[in-house]
Amino acid sequence: MMPGPVSPILPCMTGRSGAAAIWSTGNWPACCAPEQTYFGKPSSECWATDAISRHGAYYLYFSMGPDNIGVVTSDHPTGPWRDPLRKPLIAKGDVPTASRDPGILQEADGTSYIVFGTFDYYIARLGDDMISLAEKPRRIEVINPTGPFGLGRTDDKPFMHRRGEFYYLSWGSYYAMGASPYGPFTTVGALLEKANVDPVFLDDSGMRGPQAPPPQYRPKDWLNFDRHGSFFDLRGQSYFACNDQSGPGQNPLFRNSVLCYAHYRSDGTIAPLRLTEQGVGRHNLAKGIAAIDYSSLTGGLKYMGVNTPSVRLEKNGEIGFDRVSGLGGDLVVDASALSHDAHLELRVDGKCLGRHHIAAESSRITVPKAFGEHSLSFRALGGPVDIRSIKGEA
Repeated sequence: MMPGPVSPILPCMTGRSGAAAIWSTGNWPACCAPEQTYFGKPSSECWATDAISRHGAYYLYFSMGPDNIGVVTSDHPTGPWRDPLRKPLIAKGDVPTASRDPGILQEADGTSYIVFGTFDYYIARLGDDMISLAEKPRRIEVINPTGPFGLGRTDDKPFMHRRGEFYYLSWGSYYAMGASPYGPFTTVGALLEKANVDPVFLDDSGMRGPQAPPPQYRPKDWLNFDRHGSFFDLRGQSYFACNDQSGPGQNPLFRNSVLCYAHYRSDGTIAPLRLTEQGVGRHNLAKGIAAIDYSSLTGGLKYMGVNTPSVRLEKNGEIGFDRVSGLGGDLVVDASALSHDAHLELRVDGKCLGRHHIAAESSRITVPKAFGEHSLSFRALGGPVDIRSIKGEA
């Protein structure tokens, strides 16, 4: 949360998902001020949040300072919000850790859990009403913990999500894996590596300014420090969203937001994230587009093998890319047909530009010149096709 004279629980703010992609929420009616909650007065200490929907209603869980967690609810994701408890859901002293930074895990059947804590994490199943605890919070065991402060220690802002048989417990941009939401979780490591991060995000000047952390909280791993990350899926793609304090004017109190594609390997581990200036949801054919960085996918699966990652489109499966620039000339589609009659149907802005036979290796497709940004999609016809990349050649 961004501090100020009155910190709203849902801040209206501007950030970036890559330096080239500026976004803004504008003046949402969703802002909920601390005085509208059980706290009853303005505060500059409304901290991290998470939200979920169930039974046709929306629930926002918030940190009221470093030691209490509250909940507000609404019939609409933009509010208006009300505090049904008029007291903390989890109060200071309920568990032997700082009760802040809630994250919500929701199973396919609607069963929901809240995970929270600082360095030591706790989890509890939420009641069916989503505003009560169905059980006493349990401590989560993390095997071989590590974080931005070094071995043996995690961080604040835990988050939990599930993919297939695995549960993922993350703190900032570190993560661990387990077979149950209650743990134990075995640490895998950091998600961000310098080799996969554009130089603009390697500026650590904020760590030396007046708002820099005190010596006891100076990280050993600045790149993965204080990320407060969350995972989510949208239109068949997985993403990781987190804080970023690189660049002039940023510091641990005033941070930007960034998005990365998240790709899972066959063993369940997460491939190192790529943090780029271009961000997500925008593609440049001149630079080439990795198929796994699609905007939408139906009837297909990602494959993160040891060789070039690919997307397998089943018959009638479709892959789409939003905001594509550089159209015109030849498209070199690095793809393999898995049957002799496999074709790809190409669409630009929803208009079909033809059906093209796919050979065993890469194929060239000529498209007319188009300025600006456009949507680009491919549909597999006749049989399945593996697509690895698309690149434009004038």
